[in-house]
Amino acid sequence: MRKFIATLIVFSIITFPSTVKAEFFGGRLTGTFYCPCSNSIMLFIQDYKSGSLLKLMYGPGSNLIVGSPYGLYQLGSYSGGGICLIPASHGCNSIKSDGLIGGGSPGFGTS
Repeated sequence: MRKFIATLIVFSIITFPSTVKAEFFGGRLTGTFYCPCSNSIMLFIQDYKSGSLLKLMYGPGSNLIVGSPYGLYQLGSYSGGGICLIPASHGCNSIKSDGLIGGGSPGFGTS
């Protein structure tokens, strides 16, 4: 029985990502910007909780639960990471973002 419980605990830690570093938001999408070098989209969301404009990245690692990244109202989580890379004369330059939208549990959804 102890072996079963230990296996269950280890499996749940590996399978389900931690939300300790996740931030939560909810607000209206006010704009988008395509980042060609990183093949991702920067979403500008007016967060109702903080009252500030969040620059969140939608791309590899984003966990979209329902809707599309272009939905008018956004709700979910974001975590560190997510880079917007745009073409420059010698390679690509980065634009700072607030994090990766839906980068962990529970993800995000739109309406």
